[in-house]
Amino acid sequence: MYPKLSRVLFVALLVLLFQIDFATAQAIPKSIQQGGNEWAIRERKNAWTVGIAGGLIDGTYMRFADELAKVLDDGDNLRILPLVSYGAASNLDDLLYLRGVDLAVTQSDVFEYFRSFAQSILARARP
Repeated sequence: MYPKLSRVLFVALLVLLFQIDFATAQAIPKSIQQGGNEWAIRERKNAWTVGIAGGLIDGTYMRFADELAKVLDDGDNLRILPLVSYGAASNLDDLLYLRGVDLAVTQSDVFEYFRSFAQSILARARP
């Protein structure tokens, strides 16, 4: 009967049901807005970026790393990157041997297991 009115009501209903927000868009990062040479941008972005090995994607440790990222992330001042790994033992292995992993969430017994094989891990883990 009123085809245009029914379409408008249908779209309005979809917007209300799914709460579609048309006004929000992803912001352009400040580093790209400011410009500069590639080396300076790379250094600025990496200066305060922390990688956290969080374990399996659906695991508790990954949720913890994700929550840390949400709470502590401060744009260009501090950026937390949760990294997916193979689990608690892999997190410690990644911390020791992979670039970009600055923190790892693991279990104390996993750390003791690694420590029993190599005392050098204990020395490397201490600040």
